[in-house]
Amino acid sequence: MTSNPTHPYSGFNVGNIETLKGAAEKLGLDLREELVKFYQKYYSADIMRLVVVGNHSLDVLTEWVTSKFSDIASKGNTKPTFEGRPIGKAELGKLIHYKTVREMYLLKLQFSLPELKSVYRENPFTYFNTLLGHRGPGSIFSVLRKNGWATAIRASSTGMYYDGFGIYEINIDATPEGLENYEAIVSIVFEYLKMLTESGPQEWLYQELSLIDKVKFDFKDKELAKDYATSLSSWGHNQYVTPQHILSHSSLLRQYDADLISKCLRYLNPNNYRLFIGAQEHKAVECKLEEKYYGIQYNIADLPSHLKSNVNYKSSLADCPIYCNPAYVTQRINQFIREYRLRLLELSTEEFESSVQSLISLKQEKLVSVDDEFGWHWAHINSDKYRFDKLESGIEHLKQLSKDDLLAFWDKYINKDTAKHYTRLDLQMWSAKIWQPTPEEFEMYPSAVLSLFGCLRSGGHTALSIAEVYSFLLSVTTFNSIDTVLEELGELYSSKQAPSTINAGTARTAFETSSKIATALQMAINSAQDMPNFANLSKTNFASIGMKQSPEGVWLINDYTQFKSSQALHGLPVPVRSFVPLIPEPAAVEASE
Repeated sequence: MTSNPTHPYSGFNVGNIETLKGAAEKLGLDLREELVKFYQKYYSADIMRLVVVGNHSLDVLTEWVTSKFSDIASKGNTKPTFEGRPIGKAELGKLIHYKTVREMYLLKLQFSLPELKSVYRENPFTYFNTLLGHRGPGSIFSVLRKNGWATAIRASSTGMYYDGFGIYEINIDATPEGLENYEAIVSIVFEYLKMLTESGPQEWLYQELSLIDKVKFDFKDKELAKDYATSLSSWGHNQYVTPQHILSHSSLLRQYDADLISKCLRYLNPNNYRLFIGAQEHKAVECKLEEKYYGIQYNIADLPSHLKSNVNYKSSLADCPIYCNPAYVTQRINQFIREYRLRLLELSTEEFESSVQSLISLKQEKLVSVDDEFGWHWAHINSDKYRFDKLESGIEHLKQLSKDDLLAFWDKYINKDTAKHYTRLDLQMWSAKIWQPTPEEFEMYPSAVLSLFGCLRSGGHTALSIAEVYSFLLSVTTFNSIDTVLEELGELYSSKQAPSTINAGTARTAFETSSKIATALQMAINSAQDMPNFANLSKTNFASIGMKQSPEGVWLINDYTQFKSSQALHGLPVPVRSFVPLIPEPAAVEASE
């Protein structure tokens, strides 16, 4: 619709009777004859990739493939090639407004890239996806959310599948206020990209992403055979992928290349993008153009000059700490679980019925596009359950739902004190850039202590040891206000500082202004007064596979190799024999039950 009209990327990628039979008749062509010509020219072994997935032996599968597909001839180099890119100079630097069917406010920055198929080992844009999509302090999203301008941000590249070009997109789900301030949002994005350029590639981050991808790949869920075959055959068209990498293709980060990351980052600049703005209505912009097949109304104009070069915005973006204390996050989750039942009890009948009706109304919204309808039905086909009436059935169950039903469900499955078979698994990935507990500390100190100590360390407060923080928490026998306890903690911290670094009141002020430290302290006090005990919920001794128990009775996995070799996550019985390590350097992974 808005890309280079001479490139096939601009075509209608679905097709209907008009684009097939109707278009052929207008051109005076016979549709079947053209289809036969297409088959005779392109149905060629040299541009095909065949993947067979089955539970038979390789010998049997090979015999079947040979007998069924050997007759397909190779007609030489028949692969079509196309000149140029779908987003060229004529398409860049444009501001495109379009109308949406639903009430939504969307911003998309779309960048033109060269072909990326050859860099699948490095996959540099996975690095950018993590940084641009990060939601923690110092991120783009944290600034946008603070201003009330956005509810979500995503970044992704599509270049790994295309010949001759690549595309990178930053998508932002904006609020109405965010849409009015779209220029400021664009400026924030480019300020952040400038900061990444100036700070340079960070190898520690790349290696952490590589480790996370490795864990995901090692414990990857089984896919449907047809989906797996389709994925592998698509990647088979990348001539750069070596045979030993075909199964893992884009799943792993194999090779850190700082120069390549810097080179790719240079493409994400204000002179190499176009901006899409989507909403039901646009102020001061008339969408007079109309897309041929879906009837989407849109308008194309040049980007303002101040959004194409020298973009600048004073947003006070901090140096991006893309890490978080996992123990702190776990404590927040625990706090929510403890408090949620009380929230349910306090919910009035009118509030509950209003919430249920809102959910029913959301489910009753009609699908607004063929693509949505296709995705809905295909999901049921893929599941092999064919529950096409699932939506209607779910709505009927919602109409009968009561607050007592919800409380009964909560107590049966989620409330550890009442659930008959309570099972929970937490996965924590600790960044190499922050303080990380030793296996002994995991075993010795409650999670709430690790949470508070980690928050102190990430805030630069290193004068206290973890043992001193634990002793302080144990000494808190009465709890009047968080401010009082924060002041006591600040006084203790000041007393432990070296004489040359003591600044009266500085520690107390820093603690009082840090909402994370205050929250962590309050959660730690609550936990110390009513520390959960999961020991009585676990009837299996996992020590034989290298697991340890925390003071709360949570089983911790610190020996990744030994745990992996047990295959416990695959539903097999946990053996009690000793294991031979399968990889030389085990990674630290913590899980709690």
